[in-house]
Amino acid sequence: PQTVSVTPEQLTGASIEQRYYLVNPQEKVAAITRLFEMETIDSALVFARTRLGTGELANQLSSRGFAAEPLNGDLSQDARIQVLNRFRAGQVKVLVATDVAARGLDIDDISHVFNFDLPDDPEVYVHRVGRTGRAGREGAAITLPSRPERWMTRGIAEYTRCRMTHAEMPTHQQQYNKHKPGRME
Repeated sequence: PQTVSVTPEQLTGASIEQRYYLVNPQEKVAAITRLFEMETIDSALVFARTRLGTGELANQLSSRGFAAEPLNGDLSQDARIQVLNRFRAGQVKVLVATDVAARGLDIDDISHVFNFDLPDDPEVYVHRVGRTGRAGREGAAITLPSRPERWMTRGIAEYTRCRMTHAEMPTHQQQYNKHKPGRME
């Protein structure tokens, strides 16, 4: 027998725009809220590191006006199915998930993946961002590292052989101008 191995030029889809915003850890919820208000998001999958973190973040996003629910290993199989059905039906726009809960999800139309917490392993990053930009569609993968985690974004970019663009957080003025009454879209 012979083994043939092909290494792709990049490990993440070319139709996925990948960027990161450096944020202070205590300002992450405010940062993701601002991005939700500025981006055109059809549906989003937000990755948090812990089960407890998924519930807390989903509650914070819901209290800020975004239909969000947690998806983690603490939920029963029936509860997970119900959450996924609400997401597919558009009743919930944001799923906040752990990596374990997100594996094997059969959801095609995720416009944005947010790495609220960075994964420890670059391979997990590839798995996460692969949830968007499917079936010929474009997607966005947005990562929110703190300054000490910058080195992790470089490691991910090197591993995936892709470009992660550093972006500046939109200002309050840009947010106001986007939502200004009478503004044409």
